Amino acid sequence: MADAAWRFEGDGIRVLEAPRETVLVLRLWRPDAAIRATLAQQAWPTVPNGVSAPGEGCRVAWVAPGEWLLIGRDAAAIAACAAAALDTTLHHLSDVSAATFRLDVEGVSARRLLAKACSLDLHRRAFGQGSCARSVFAQLPVLVMRVGEDGFELHFDISWRDYVLSWLRQAVQDIAS
Repeated sequence: MADAAWRFEGDGIRVLEAPRETVLVLRLWRPDAAIRATLAQQAWPTVPNGVSAPGEGCRVAWVAPGEWLLIGRDAAAIAACAAAALDTTLHHLSDVSAATFRLDVEGVSARRLLAKACSLDLHRRAFGQGSCARSVFAQLPVLVMRVGEDGFELHFDISWRDYVLSWLRQAVQDIAS
């Protein structure tokens, strides 16, 4: 991985490779209504494909039935967030931080850029603040999260980093011309 984070700014778009974060995958076996209610009390997402911030430095994305991503800079804070919500509930927590990278895409042309590679309807009416979805981006699996009015986070497998950045260079040139 390159030492300097990749970035592009211009033409109503800002793309920035985000600093490394801790990313934990949490899996629960058949989370029932009582477990979901406990998670909701801890300010976890209450709907599938939702994102919330239940604790200082911890974001939680409900990405699949029985599966959440916990994201933040401090691994201990994230683990504490999971422990506070789950107590003695049987769960599995995996650290996938080394296997992922994130790009932040912002600006008035962000949706236009993302639409070149992703079929999700990213209009704020369909995909508002606090939404996330797994999809395909430039033929690769991605998790897209909405942050702010015109901002998105794209979470990829680290093995695709060079391809994604090359694809973005070309797409940004196409938009600029």
